[in-house]
Amino acid sequence: MCVVFQIWPQVKAANPHLSSVCELGAIVGSMWRDLDPADKQYYNDQFSRDKVGCKLASVVYCYIHTFYTQACSTVPGLADCP
Repeated sequence: MCVVFQIWPQVKAANPHLSSVCELGAIVGSMWRDLDPADKQYYNDQFSRDKVGCKLASVVYCYIHTFYTQACSTVPGLADCP
């Protein structure tokens, strides 16, 4: 999970007087910059794993969509596929 999603509710609760996303984002950004490099590495590794998973999901989706589109255009009776 992205560090922002973990920290955001805490920052918002600690700063109820701030309503701007930009102001809250500045605090979260400051917290990220102040984070120990080892802790940053944990989140960067997590991001890399999530990125690989998303890329794989995208490839699978494109493959299935291409197969479906080809089936709709070549199989009789499926010409009216959505």
